[in-house]
Amino acid sequence: MDEPFGALDPILRKQLQEEFLKIKGVLGRTIVFVTHDIEEAFKLGDRIGIMKDGKLLQIGYLEELVLNPADRFVVKLVGSDRKFKHLDTLKVKDVMLPAENYTVEVGGGVEDKKNS
Repeated sequence: MDEPFGALDPILRKQLQEEFLKIKGVLGRTIVFVTHDIEEAFKLGDRIGIMKDGKLLQIGYLEELVLNPADRFVVKLVGSDRKFKHLDTLKVKDVMLPAENYTVEVGGGVEDKKNS
């Protein structure tokens, strides 16, 4: 599907996105959906491919794209530098750091074992 909602007004576009999600759930099929709207990709896609100049830069789930972007283009496109923007779609586990990498002392701070 090549930008099927691109020429629609915002209200109709939102309604059709919701219908698309219902249909996708019922069909259980892979659908390739092309859009220039990253928010639409995040809403409708399971896995998202980021392309620039005809080259595939990165493919992954929302969490992977936001937390581990492949390059500066992906950072800017998905808003990785603004992680709080994605609070409605990220899970706490996506932004947690492994506890075994840190020590916490009573009355002291947190020490990063990797950098000490």
